[in-house]
Amino acid sequence: MKAVRPREPGAPHDATVRLIEQCGGVERVAAFVGRRASSVYRYTDPDQSDGMPFAMVGQLTEHFGAAAAVEHLAMRAGGVFLPVLVEGGEPRWGALTAETARHFAQVMAGIAEALSPGGEGAARVTPGEARGMVPDIDHAIRDLCELRALALAVAGEGGE
Repeated sequence: MKAVRPREPGAPHDATVRLIEQCGGVERVAAFVGRRASSVYRYTDPDQSDGMPFAMVGQLTEHFGAAAAVEHLAMRAGGVFLPVLVEGGEPRWGALTAETARHFAQVMAGIAEALSPGGEGAARVTPGEARGMVPDIDHAIRDLCELRALALAVAGEGGE
């Protein structure tokens, strides 16, 4: 979707644009919700006072697995949203623990490099270095959440 009017990053209309893109675009959303494409485009217009209905946001989020609205709301509440995907089948303790350790090590290495006298900011984390760390931090958090979900699932099996 090509947004014509500029949207303020982090604003509700910006989140709506991202939601529609994650769902496959205006035409696909319009077909799913039974509205005209022009009505869906209207939800993205920052000059419009009314936005996409909350129930519709919920339907799109659930049906398409689109996380833009959830991410937006989490940030507005002072937090973050990271989906935790727990795969079926045998618990993958070893692989998941290795992934968690690797991502955690990457985060620690990035911080250590940034704080070293030879880093970009000479012992101070720069905005660019911080932006570069975010994906590794997100991976580490996601891995830990998935490991926690796995532990809770196994603990809920009872038996002992």
